[in-house]
Parts: sequence; structure tokens; C-alpha cells
Amino acid sequence: MSFKYVGKEHYISLITKQLNKELNTSELQELNNWLSASSDNATLVSDFKQVWNSVSSYKSTASFDVDAAYSDFVKKYNIPQSSGAKTVSPKTSLSATRLFFALLTVAALVLGGIKLSDKLNNSYSADFAKVTIPLSNFSSATLAPSTSLRFNKKDFNLSKLDGQVYLELEEKKGTAPLRLDMHDVTANANNVVLNIENSDDAFTADIARGSVKFSVNDETVELTEGQRLVYSEKDKKHTVLRSDSNAFAWQKGILSFDNTPLYEVFDEIEKFYGVTITVTDGSPVNQAFTAFNYKPASLNECLELLSSSIEMTITRDERNIEVSNIKTK
Repeated sequence: MSFKYVGKEHYISLITKQLNKELNTSELQELNNWLSASSDNATLVSDFKQVWNSVSSYKSTASFDVDAAYSDFVKKYNIPQSSGAKTVSPKTSLSATRLFFALLTVAALVLGGIKLSDKLNNSYSADFAKVTIPLSNFSSATLAPSTSLRFNKKDFNLSKLDGQVYLELEEKKGTAPLRLDMHDVTANANNVVLNIENSDDAFTADIARGSVKFSVNDETVELTEGQRLVYSEKDKKHTVLRSDSNAFAWQKGILSFDNTPLYEVFDEIEKFYGVTITVTDGSPVNQAFTAFNYKPASLNECLELLSSSIEMTITRDERNIEVSNIKTK
């Protein structure tokens, strides 16, 4: 058994601090740089949080010996001990690593030995960076930051999406279509590339290639390349529009704005980075912002470009961003 977490104690400690809301600005930047370096790193974070959340209730009611659990886990899977000095916080280095392995051990007991590679309860999430998961040998799903979904491999069914996902579905001989089941919108999709965004209030689908026949409240709506379906959960109504320019750009790490109102720009940046942007003083947010095919190196760079184009005050506290004093031209 290969275990991909060996040698990553420092970043595990940073992830632990992030989950405990103890990460400072420099540590957050370090973690974001590491996440951007490899999709495997983002997957590690997703796996870690799945275990963290799954045993949170168990941790509050049960006690266990962290050192013993860590030792047993290392012996069971023949995991070599890493050597050499590491520059880590003394409070969160080895103890965080041992806690992580202990959580894995407890999760195995609580969940009846479910393999972490199969994900817990068919649930997947992307917290700090986008994550790509294989749906089959020919199809994949890329989750935007702050996105979670449930995917049943046996039934090839995707449901309970909270956030945004980019689907590349290839049709091969003998492959079944992917079943989509959101709100009152369902579909069987194959040989298509599409972006889906879902929340408690609305469902949106954009087609990049191919076509999909959606069933919306028992009405068939066929969507083709360049079209967008928007369904309102409140009104129980749907509309078909032209796709938004940023519907697929986020998956390539690109933002594109063409005289776009600030409130829409903020919304796109929130989804792109998985952050929350709040205008704290009632400043006007109707001003237009333009940036074509912009590929920011970081969230800070993106915010700096925004504030240099339109005068405003931006305060960032990890993933919470406050905006004020927006000046009208």
C-alpha cells in the first residue's frame, strides 16, 4: 500500500491550523503556493478534511491515545519515519501529524474500514483549490474551490452538488451516461463537456461541447454548445440564455471581464478562489471592470489589479475579504 501523506508533516500542520482557524497570512500564502504546485496536494487537503469532518463527533465524545494510535498506524502500514530537521511550528508539527494518523485510525473503526481512496460516503470536496476526480476511465469532474458533491460510482450518479463542477464526459462503447439529479432538474449526460453550478436557490448549466437533454419539472429542455440553462428553485421556472464568458474560464485558471459590474466581478472572484467578499459600507458596486483573459498568479495579485483599476479599500483576513470606500469615476 502506498501512502501519499508521508513526508508532508509541515503542510499537514498548516492544514490543521487552517481547519482550526489559526492560520496567519504568511502561512496561508505558503499553503496556497503548495496547493497550486500539484493537484495531488489539493487532493490531500480534500482527503484530510473528509476524515476530519467524519470523526468530529466521535472526537468530542471519545478519548484515545494519540501517540499509540499513530504508532499502531505506522507499524500496520510499514510507513517509514521521516528524518531530518523541519521548519515547523513546535505546537503543530509532529502532534498534528500524529493526530492526523490517529484520525485515520478512528475513521477506519467508525466507518467500518472504508478505504480513503474510495472517499467517504461517495463524497468529494474542494476547499482551498480546485480538485479533479476521475468518474470513469474516460470521464472526469473538476471541482471549483468551496465545492462538495456526492458521486455514486456504482450507479454513475452525481447528486447533492454544492458549488461548481466542470464535467468532461467521453462516450465509449459500453459506457453508461452520467445521471445528474439536482433540484427538479435531471439529465443523462454523455459525450459532452459542461459546467454545472448548484445551490439551494438555483441550478445553472453551461455547455462547452456536445448537447444534453435536461428534464425540468417533466419538461424536456435540450441544451447545445454555447447555451446556458438557469433554473430557479424559488419560482420553479427556467430560462435558456447564452453562456457566460467565465463559465469555463475558471477551470483553466483564467478570469475574463468585459465592462462587467463590480458586484458580478466580486461574485466570480468568490467562486474562483473560494473566498467571501463583503462590501461593508454600502459603496456603489455598479462600476464596470475590464480584464480580458487574465490569469492571476494569486488571489493577492488579483485584488491588487482590481484596486489599482478602481480605487477601493480591501482588507483580507485569510479567506474573508472586506471592501469599502469604492470611488466612483
